[in-house]
This record gives sequence, C-alpha cells and structure tokens, in this order.
Amino acid sequence: VDGSAEPWLKTLQQAGLRPTDTRRQAMLITQPIEIQDGARYARLLPPIGAHPNGLSLQMDIDFAHPAVGVQPLAINITPETYASEIAWARTFAFEQDVEALQRMGLALGGSLQNAVVFGKESALNPEGLRATDEPVRHKALDLLGDLALVGHPIHGHLQAHRPGHGLTHALTQALRKATDCWRLI
Repeated sequence: VDGSAEPWLKTLQQAGLRPTDTRRQAMLITQPIEIQDGARYARLLPPIGAHPNGLSLQMDIDFAHPAVGVQPLAINITPETYASEIAWARTFAFEQDVEALQRMGLALGGSLQNAVVFGKESALNPEGLRATDEPVRHKALDLLGDLALVGHPIHGHLQAHRPGHGLTHALTQALRKATDCWRLI
C-alpha cells in the first residue's frame, strides 16, 4: 500500500454499499471539548456555518522544514471530499528521524513506496508530492481515522493546531467522558 487510505477506499467502493435496517446514530457536539498540550490543541465545537449535519475541519500543521512549514486546511468532510481531498495523502517522515524511529521499533517496513520522506530540502520520492499541502492532508486523514474510533459520525466543528495521534486519542477519551457536551441524534 502507498501510505494513504486511497487503496482501502477504492476496495470498499468496488465492494459497494448495502443499506441496513439499523439506523446509525451521530454524535452532535453541543458544548466545546478541548485538549491542549503546550501550544498544540484539538477542540470539538458545535456545528457552524453551512455544514450543520456533519463535520467541518479547520486545522494546521507547523514543521520546521522548507518543504512543509505551516500548512492550513479548512474543509467540510463529506464522502466526496474525503475521497477527493484527503484519502490520497500519504504518510510522511523526515530523513533525519527515520533511524531513531526504527530503533524504537517503528517504520520498520517504511520505504519511498509507502511514505513520503523529506530530505534536507524536499521530498526524496522520485515522483515528489501529490500536492504541496499533502502533509496537512495526511494529518487530516490521521485525525479523521482516530475520531472514527469513537463509533459514531461526529456532527460538529473540529479545530486542531499541530495535531497528532496522542492528542487526538486524548480528545476521543475526553469526548467519551464528557457526556454533557454531546448527544446522539
């Protein structure tokens, strides 16, 4: 697999969807829930704007690398925008971090075929980036995947600054406990 969700999405699309008799309940955010770690944060707010029956996302990443830097992303998440704007974004790493990751037992199967690896100035992958903001789109993919583990589609507005799996996990834990901040619809 190429480090994105696109191959999985295509497999699911080829298999097709079938309606069921069970109605899936969504989680409507009614009060803000926030997790902060220094300057990093993730917060869920009640829905805003023109997307009241789904999830809108406003986030940014900030890496001290010339090919990444600060990258913002604002998007209303729908099946269509997920497929066209998020699913294709590949995971990424920085060349100077790869050895340390492997010593920790991580990225052991990593290669230029399943991740974007940034050297000192640019991506080392011969094909380059799929978009200049591919890193923030992959972080959005991570964020949405982690939130899916809550078990309900979320109707709200998600804001995140420099998110990561640990921060999102903490947000999902806080969400599960803060039953006064959401209701099932």
